[in-house]
Amino acid sequence: MYKHFFKRFFDFWISFIALICVSPLLLIVTIWLHFANKGAGAFFLQERPGKNGKMFKVIKYKTMTDERGEDGELLPDAQRLTKVGRFVRSTSIDELPQLINVLKGDMALIGPRPLLKRYFPFYSKEESLRHTVRPGITGWAQVHGRNTVRWDDRLTLDVYYVKNLTLLLDIRIIFMTVKNVIKKSGIVDVPDSMFESLDDERKKRLSKEELLAFMHSVDKDFIPTLTEQAGDLDAYATKLCSPIADLFFEKDDINRVKGVVAVYAKERENPNAFITFVASGQEFRHQGVVRRLLNATIEYCKSEGKKSVELFTHNPAAVELYKSMGFAMLEEGKMKLEI
Repeated sequence: MYKHFFKRFFDFWISFIALICVSPLLLIVTIWLHFANKGAGAFFLQERPGKNGKMFKVIKYKTMTDERGEDGELLPDAQRLTKVGRFVRSTSIDELPQLINVLKGDMALIGPRPLLKRYFPFYSKEESLRHTVRPGITGWAQVHGRNTVRWDDRLTLDVYYVKNLTLLLDIRIIFMTVKNVIKKSGIVDVPDSMFESLDDERKKRLSKEELLAFMHSVDKDFIPTLTEQAGDLDAYATKLCSPIADLFFEKDDINRVKGVVAVYAKERENPNAFITFVASGQEFRHQGVVRRLLNATIEYCKSEGKKSVELFTHNPAAVELYKSMGFAMLEEGKMKLEI
């Protein structure tokens, strides 16, 4: 009853009363942003998918200018974000205009955040359940890290909310949201600076079949000890594709795998990350693929709060490469980088 009737009833009246109460603040912020954005306007409207995939225009405060470089392209987000815009984002005031979307019925106060239209083809069948309810201003994923949560985890949290939607859960989310806003928890000035967009990330994701084919194609010397211990490349590929492994890939223009790094870094109680597979295709090794992928992996491990990265190798050329990147030899075949 709550999900199908009372939730919308509460959304309408709460958003209506809230808009009246915050209207003086909205007027002040609108004027403030109008001048701070150098003529770019105070509001940002963008088409997003709502309930059952129906498109609507989400309303947010515009926190960046439209300044462009000499090439005519928009400057990076970090350069266009104004001081006023940073304040509006850090206090979550930029979300308040969405109360209008709630009043209109496009959104709910609580639900999965409305994401970009171009992400549609990249949801799994399970993740698509997020579109069976109205998107929200705040939600279960937002109170568990907001933009600091990786895509897979964020979408899993959205599905959990859809499957467990109750009045008590919504009340819990409201209290957690207020707490996070006061503490300014999980807020990132430029969200895209932490992770790739969902479409870019999933375009690069390999299937188990692609990974297995690649592992069979590379030199044995480039497959570390753990692979040999597994004894079966098929079993090892399955292990790498399991939820506990994070894979970093690079492909060429015709979608061939250039290189792969697999790292176990999700067990937060363990201070180290363990690289279990590092390889590059023979024809790509002169391009610095391994170095680029390892650098990306190291940055990821830092973001996961790891203190060091360990890997195993018996390949002399690989040892020299890892040494040049700061890895130290601990013992035969084992190297470590303090981060």
